[in-house]
Amino acid sequence: MGRPHAKTPRATVSPTTADIAWAAGFIEGEGTFGRTTAVRGTNTERVTVRQMNREPLERLQQLFGGRVSVVTPKTTNLKKGEPKPINNWGVHGSLARGVLMTVFTFMSEVRKRQIERALHPNRNHHHPANPVHS
Repeated sequence: MGRPHAKTPRATVSPTTADIAWAAGFIEGEGTFGRTTAVRGTNTERVTVRQMNREPLERLQQLFGGRVSVVTPKTTNLKKGEPKPINNWGVHGSLARGVLMTVFTFMSEVRKRQIERALHPNRNHHHPANPVHS
């Protein structure tokens, strides 16, 4: 299933149940997950959260590892002119799988289905033989 890239920052604390519940709520509201093409050309899971406030992203990094960076969106905000840089936390591969499985229980049914699609892209998620598990 792979291992994280050697340069990818690792978690620095062991999350409590309260930490996991907080992270799940934050990711539920602000995050995206799915699949991406990794450096070696393999298709792998990813979790990304973008936020103006860097502090909660640094907390995610402490809990799960990954990178916090600053990105400039490609779209222009017509009311404000040029796009403003935004903070981004992301993990992919085995770290993303760990995050997705860790927060799964706390997520909404819609997000649980999205997680299942990210973890099992070739599975038919709408077929009665493959129900969504809580």
